[in-house]
Amino acid sequence: MAQASKSLQDKKRKIYIFLALIVVLTTALVIKKIYHRVSSEGTVSDTQVSNQESPYEKQLHLLSEEINKGCPMQVDQQTRLDNTEIVGKNEFRYNYTLTNLEKGNFDEADLKQYLSAQILANLKDNEGMRLFREQKTRLSYHYKDRTGQPLFELNFGEGDYN
Repeated sequence: MAQASKSLQDKKRKIYIFLALIVVLTTALVIKKIYHRVSSEGTVSDTQVSNQESPYEKQLHLLSEEINKGCPMQVDQQTRLDNTEIVGKNEFRYNYTLTNLEKGNFDEADLKQYLSAQILANLKDNEGMRLFREQKTRLSYHYKDRTGQPLFELNFGEGDYN
């Protein structure tokens, strides 16, 4: 019985690892691709954002709009990026749904801890995330289950990734 439980825990851990890696890598690639396109376009219409925003804030809004054009986006078999949004002046929020998980049917704390470590490592090391680091952007990742129930959120600021 204990061996079956350990085997089940090992399988869950492998699923968590796979899920985390896919989310982190896909997010970084999407941001890098869109940021380079946004940088080359370099303009945002006045109807999209306020004239009082800094050039970086305008870039954040344009980046979010570009990502959202492709949403919802199935990141992997377990994860869907529903949309992104800008909160305040310098927070970029990702809203995800874990499409095969339901609140209460898995260990939320383990998944949250694992995803947090993977995302933070990506934020610190991935070249595609450099602009966010340089601009001290707060990054938040909001997760809900397949029924739309909020699960948890992960928040990272300058003190976390610099």
